[in-house]
Amino acid sequence: MKFLESLASIVLNVTLFALVGVGILVVGSLLPIFGSHRVFVVQSGSMEPALLTGSVILINPELVYHTGDIVTWTPTGGGTPITHRIVKEYSSAGEVRYQTKGDANESEDAIISRSQVLGRVVFHMPYLGYPVSFAKRPVGFVLLILLPSLLIVFDELLNLRREFAAYTYRKRERKKTSDISSQSFPKAIRSAMVRESDIRALPVSSTKPRRIV
Repeated sequence: MKFLESLASIVLNVTLFALVGVGILVVGSLLPIFGSHRVFVVQSGSMEPALLTGSVILINPELVYHTGDIVTWTPTGGGTPITHRIVKEYSSAGEVRYQTKGDANESEDAIISRSQVLGRVVFHMPYLGYPVSFAKRPVGFVLLILLPSLLIVFDELLNLRREFAAYTYRKRERKKTSDISSQSFPKAIRSAMVRESDIRALPVSSTKPRRIV
């Protein structure tokens, strides 16, 4: 039974740890909690096999980019950021431009300016993007973020309840011990007084000394 309880505790802790990690990545993809680094999810297979569909990528803005760097950039006029590899560099009148291409694509992308580049990919983790993308949906948020958070709060409340019950039990036991001690002490005094009164009540034998002739 103890083995099963330990196993269940380990599984629960690992699951909660994973869900907390997913939650951090979700927040990191929405808010700049990692400083200059930003989190994105690869939505297509245009960069396979270097970046698999569903991968989480971490990008960092840099001053200079080079041919061969995998960068994330925004299309002209906005839209969903694209993560492709720089295949060519152009420099004209002090302005640097880049041309990118997906490793799995046959054609190159349109030339982009330096200001369109959000950053270079410095880290990626395969398949972790699936739970992150799912957690951004209302149902996924409830199942992966809100529900585990409630379970953690509920577990902490149970722990507090157990601690309070243990504290109450220890306090009650100390009170019982104190009451027994306080009752035993007067009883011991009364017993001693009874023994002393009994001794005083014993008849004292008066013997006269014999005269030796």
